[in-house]
Amino acid sequence: MPRIKFAIGDLFRPDDPLSMWILGMALIMNDTILVNRHLIDALAKQEGSSPEGMYFLRLAASHYREAAKFQAQWDRWPLVAAFISALPPELRADYEAFHGSYDPWPGSFVEAVLKPIRDQLFHYPLMNDEDVRLALADLTMTGTETCHSSDATFASLRGVFADDVASNMAFGRHSDEEAVAEIVGKLAGLMTGLIRFSEGCVAMFFLSRHRV
Repeated sequence: MPRIKFAIGDLFRPDDPLSMWILGMALIMNDTILVNRHLIDALAKQEGSSPEGMYFLRLAASHYREAAKFQAQWDRWPLVAAFISALPPELRADYEAFHGSYDPWPGSFVEAVLKPIRDQLFHYPLMNDEDVRLALADLTMTGTETCHSSDATFASLRGVFADDVASNMAFGRHSDEEAVAEIVGKLAGLMTGLIRFSEGCVAMFFLSRHRV
């Protein structure tokens, strides 16, 4: 689809529910495409459990979970269901994969896997809760390190010991690189499908509403 210039009020109005849903999907598209690039790069370098991989995993988990919460609300709107049903088969398949990751919500990938990761990695604990104590007890004999930077860019600065604690809190005592990589790989695939779906929805909306 070529570049389109338009006045926002011509297509997006609070009294037009479909346009409001599309606006939300565009916000999701913009955020997920940025974080997914870095997540895929970490996978390609086999760094799913590296500091970089863990950081973009926490961002991806947060964005994806928020996207799922958003879409779960709009799934109730018949006009959104009608719009999705009119999409090409490949985009409907992307939607079904997205939908299947959060519905039914209890026990879903989003609720059971991503939420704990998001909660443990996105918030800084007060260091006096049970999760921290359990992680420290589990890691008592684990070798680790801290790396200090010798230049102004801080390129080599890393408290690896803190990464070890965060990883244990998020994935449990039996976590390993393969388990983390499996979660990262599944999330990266779902994110790619979500980007295709959101971009397809935005494109179809413009094709149906915009007049040159």
